[in-house]
Amino acid sequence: MRSSLSCEHCRKAKVKCVHTGSAPCQRCQRLGTSGCEITRPIVRSAKKAVRRAQNEASLTPRDDVSVISSTAGFQPLPSPVSSRQTTSYHTSDTVDEHLARLPIGIILKALNIFTAKFPELRILQASAFIKEYQTARSKESKALLATILAITRKQCSIVTGDWLRSLKSSECYASYAWSNLSDAILQPPKVQVVQALLILTLYEWGVREYHKAWMHCGIAIRIMQSLHSSRVSPHPLDMSQNNDTDVMAIAVEARTYWACFIMDCTINSGTYNPRMLPMSEMHKLKVPRPLNYTDFAFGFDAASLDHICTGDLSGLAQSFETIATGFDIYAQAMSFVFNNGRCAPGMCAPENCPTIMLHREYFPFLPTADLTPRGPVDPPLLEAEAPPGWWDESARELFNAAEQIASLLQEASECGIPLMTPFSGFCAFTACFLNLYVFRFPRMNLNRSSKAEQLMNWGLEYLEEFQNAWELAGGWIKTIQNSSLLYKRATEDAGRYRGRSRADFETLHQSIHEYRIVDRSDQHLQQISHADRNTARREEEAVASQVHVASNMGAVVNASVLDPFPNWWSMLQEVEFTDVGNLWNGMREL
Repeated sequence: MRSSLSCEHCRKAKVKCVHTGSAPCQRCQRLGTSGCEITRPIVRSAKKAVRRAQNEASLTPRDDVSVISSTAGFQPLPSPVSSRQTTSYHTSDTVDEHLARLPIGIILKALNIFTAKFPELRILQASAFIKEYQTARSKESKALLATILAITRKQCSIVTGDWLRSLKSSECYASYAWSNLSDAILQPPKVQVVQALLILTLYEWGVREYHKAWMHCGIAIRIMQSLHSSRVSPHPLDMSQNNDTDVMAIAVEARTYWACFIMDCTINSGTYNPRMLPMSEMHKLKVPRPLNYTDFAFGFDAASLDHICTGDLSGLAQSFETIATGFDIYAQAMSFVFNNGRCAPGMCAPENCPTIMLHREYFPFLPTADLTPRGPVDPPLLEAEAPPGWWDESARELFNAAEQIASLLQEASECGIPLMTPFSGFCAFTACFLNLYVFRFPRMNLNRSSKAEQLMNWGLEYLEEFQNAWELAGGWIKTIQNSSLLYKRATEDAGRYRGRSRADFETLHQSIHEYRIVDRSDQHLQQISHADRNTARREEEAVASQVHVASNMGAVVNASVLDPFPNWWSMLQEVEFTDVGNLWNGMREL
């Protein structure tokens, strides 16, 4: 239990505040954080009233979900109506004036937060960006600044400061940015337009405007392809394009191209849409490797530029290239899963198992409580036996990965740098589901996941906090709750879902893989109820009872009506069948 006494820093980081009753707490003392004050939390009576009303009005028996309770104050989010329609009162001129009045200090703070919190879009070179904005102040640079402010504003739940009060809403900045970009996308290509579209894509994905995100990502890629083509083509179609030979400008373009690759992996994975920029295409186009972070941020000399193509991938400085490689692996894995996974033709053959092997895809979706690590228990089954101990090692890798993801996110929050990007939320959701799975079925990892329950509950707390920044978390939370309901029932009553497989929970199984998730709770609960043998037994008993009542009522009715032909079979004794035969033969002779 957490004490109600806590400091504000620990509350915002969603971590336990350890103290002796007076400031500073152990965490603030360790991190050297000033201004630590031990206080009681502010009581939000409205939130409690909403929660109470939800509990009373709930029509679904969710009180037995599991240790994962319904999220406090959580309400299903409506399908996102275009947020830009709500900001029509912010005219372009008004936002222009607002951006012109913003102090350079606020712009630098927003730029720093964006760079720190969104490593997958670390594409802005601070000095070049500020120089461009202060001198030219073109429509493209203003649109780029607006997208930075839009996505930074979404971090207000984890970022504090009086300067945030001077900013407008995220929706206002996003609307303004698109109004400027809509004119620029058909003009000669500029890297600022690509960067603004990529940031806008990430913002729209986080607020569940998936179609807009997909379209804007595609536009950004096409413009970037045009930019790159005009630079590397020996015979460019438009000689006026891209005459900039500045080495930093080339480095910014290369990094932006790789950001297009990352966003393409993010947006198209798990949507049944083909990627526009596979890794093979990036190599074919000879897109330069991105500069390491130090050289990109502070400049570089000719020796550093020559080292780009031969440098080592290891080290934090080269993290952007590592992220790009990681997203490529992620996109391939998601493509495998969404193309029917192990159910696809040939994927259970021995020659394919070692090369494409997603551990979770081959583990039973609904094991029994006493089941130990093994492969699929429902068709299609593997065509060959695994070597001894193979599944034990597979389970160790799978659940260790979930534990490490949850621990990394938790440690980042404890250090005061919580990650709240859409993809980090998806990672937390995936880890939370696996920790739920191994908590309910501990023998599936040979009882090696001792912290599964703790990490599962922390993962749900993270998603609740994540939901304050991005609406994307709503469907993930519901999926975790519904999975918890299924697994809790299955472990408490072994016969309740005996013989059921993942085919009986197709929608729920689909939801645990989805990055772009929607709330399918109704379908989840219908399938869980459908597969419940107790429910089927009760329905059969109800039908039998109705039949029994109907038969009794029929007997009473029949007793009150006189039968006009009682004992009709006795009449057959009085019939001479020989006479009937003679009559038939006579008719034939006629």
